[in-house]
Amino acid sequence: MRYILLLAFLPVFAFAQRELTETHTAVFFQNRISKTEQVVALEKLGVSDDKLTQFGSRNVVFIPKAIVDVNTLKSVEEIEYVSPVFTNSKSEFVTYSSSFFVKLKSENDFDLVEREAKKMGVQVIGANRFNADIIELQTSKFGIETIDAVNHLRSTHLFEIVSPNLMHTVSDCTVDDPRYSKQWNLKNEGTGIQGNGTIGADINVEPAW
Repeated sequence: MRYILLLAFLPVFAFAQRELTETHTAVFFQNRISKTEQVVALEKLGVSDDKLTQFGSRNVVFIPKAIVDVNTLKSVEEIEYVSPVFTNSKSEFVTYSSSFFVKLKSENDFDLVEREAKKMGVQVIGANRFNADIIELQTSKFGIETIDAVNHLRSTHLFEIVSPNLMHTVSDCTVDDPRYSKQWNLKNEGTGIQGNGTIGADINVEPAW
């Protein structure tokens, strides 16, 4: 099993805009299912451990596209959701979960969310704790696809923003801050411009980017 250690929930524009190809299927297990149980459940479907790519701290497993029929995966009780995974030329992955978000145009528009959610058969999870204008919704593995739900809500023009909950990896990043070389607390190289400090005495932020 291979592990992808960086998991990000970010807007679409944050992912490198390179050509994307559908290469895998993302299998979302229920939170109570351990990694060992995930492997066992997939082995029963004929998916060997060496075919799996798993996020180190999440119950999400990638398997090669079409190795198992999507409906077969959905029939497994422990599996919560299934979605396609797209890969670019730098082997960066992007997929989406069963949840998605809308940003209200007005604080009085919550009833519009409930109305549209009922039409699609999706669940309204509630408002974001930091911004009450952002509402989280969630579909199910047998319900409408996340992307279809997002596209429907966008087509209504009732909301300011509608976005899937993207999950992706980033293999590289470019720092464009002209003063970055002076910020020893981010990356200490012990240079004169940084006051001849101790190499490596920093917060090691680049791997997180």
